[in-house]
Amino acid sequence: RLPHLGAATRLHAGFAAARIADAPFLGVDNSEIGRLSRDWLSRFSLTPKSARKHSAGKKLVIGYLVSSFIDPDDAVAVAAVAHAHDRAGVSVLGFGRGIQTAEQNARLIGAFSKWRDISALDPATLARTLAGDGVDVLVDAGGFASSSQLQALTRFDSGLRVSWLGNPSAILAPLYDARLAAADYPILDDVAKPAAKGEGPIAFGADVTLTQLDSRTVALWSAVLALVPEAKLVLRGRDMESPANIARLVAAFGESLAGRIDLRQAERVNEFYDAVDIALLPYHAASPRIAAEALAHNVPAIAMAGEPFGSFITGRRLDKRFVAVDGAQYCSLAMALAASPQARILPPIERGVTKLARAIEELGHSLTRRENAA
Repeated sequence: RLPHLGAATRLHAGFAAARIADAPFLGVDNSEIGRLSRDWLSRFSLTPKSARKHSAGKKLVIGYLVSSFIDPDDAVAVAAVAHAHDRAGVSVLGFGRGIQTAEQNARLIGAFSKWRDISALDPATLARTLAGDGVDVLVDAGGFASSSQLQALTRFDSGLRVSWLGNPSAILAPLYDARLAAADYPILDDVAKPAAKGEGPIAFGADVTLTQLDSRTVALWSAVLALVPEAKLVLRGRDMESPANIARLVAAFGESLAGRIDLRQAERVNEFYDAVDIALLPYHAASPRIAAEALAHNVPAIAMAGEPFGSFITGRRLDKRFVAVDGAQYCSLAMALAASPQARILPPIERGVTKLARAIEELGHSLTRRENAA
């Protein structure tokens, strides 16, 4: 099926994949995202082959597809995990666009043993390149952010295919052999903020883009602000500081609540969380990144149950304090944290960078053991 994709078909496949990549920000529910994903695979890809997993050579070869991300800031977490692999027994390859030192790859510099520029490769050639490099475990960090990578995956049959990011519907078989869940997302080491910010009103904070402020999220955060009348809401500037977007914020929250919103232009994430006491997480996102960044800076984060934030926080065993099953509980958790500095102190939390790197390695090693035994 579709052995040679023409330019028009590839373009259409890219548009359809982008629609799926954007779905978490548009309030599309998981069942519909799953339907769109299955439809995309049936229309624009070959039937995925059963991988003929081959035994690794002297070193296990782990490849990362990193040409595109739905959330570009996920590149930092991917680089941290790739860098954490045990180089004594593992060779780590990065497959991305342009040279590794190009501006768009700045966050990935130094993470890989070898870098391949795949910007000019069609899906069939990319699949042959992956096989030629002897990739034993292929970690897809782009998913529907890159339709050509997905089409290459259906042709790649010589290594284990692992889904990590960019796959909002959690597609597994037959496209992927394994999946890294939201709970596996690492918390990166950073300059942690002090446990107490000091005197002043409570600052709720959210590092989100304007597209994540859907009507349900706005209603939820408006309810929180109404229940904690002295509090303010700090939003990271990102795409919200133009006059037109400020007008959209005012229209969404209303003039009274909008007057309690502080747009903070912060180049570095630690600069943002220096001004935040409690992180409010929205309904929708492409990855758990903003929850992980909040916890990395000792800022408690409140989430709704489910993917991706609720699953991530539950995986860190913080669900009873910070995960809500409905809007009423979300507001109650926010009020409780606002009222008690002690409640806002986080317990020691496993970072998970090395643990995730070893788990990926174990996938490859267990495969090698099985094939050697056979």
